[in-house]
Amino acid sequence: MPLSLFLPSGVLAVLLTAGSTSGPAPNLRVDPALQPILARMWDRSPTFRAQCARLADAPDLLVAVWYDDRVVRGTRRAATTFVRHAGRLVSAQVRLAHGHDPTELLAHELEHVMEQLDGVQLRMAIATREGVSRAPDGSFETKRAIEAGLQVQREVRRGRDTLARVDPIPEAAATHAQQSHAQQSLPQRRRP
Repeated sequence: MPLSLFLPSGVLAVLLTAGSTSGPAPNLRVDPALQPILARMWDRSPTFRAQCARLADAPDLLVAVWYDDRVVRGTRRAATTFVRHAGRLVSAQVRLAHGHDPTELLAHELEHVMEQLDGVQLRMAIATREGVSRAPDGSFETKRAIEAGLQVQREVRRGRDTLARVDPIPEAAATHAQQSHAQQSLPQRRRP
């Protein structure tokens, strides 16, 4: 299924021309509004760099990330749609809502991509309660993605505090519920 079926044409054009020969991963395309955030994540987070290295090892997979406030339903702050062709993962469209820390959201959603690359069977993991829950809307949530998002967020903030230069960062903090949630087992319902 072509990527263009999922993206507004203007966003598709920007994403398709946004790739560069250097940076996190050539197959990770982000909305221009997210470029400064992506650069900070790359500079300050070893966890994010590891995610990008894993993406680069899957060159046939295109990951497109953009803001889309239509993703907000209930407690959802982000969503990723996976497209497979002949059983093979070919694209992941990551949509982030404005008004939340994009660092945590992007790393969280990228970890869901990592799970798919690693062959995690979410439906089977739910049956064994292995750090996976399912929301009423049918979406999955994993402890692994929650922890990855919070880890990258911490690394980026820690990096900000240790850099000599002044570099403004969005100050949207993870809620107390998010932080507590990462330290406890997953509840029945979790926002991405």
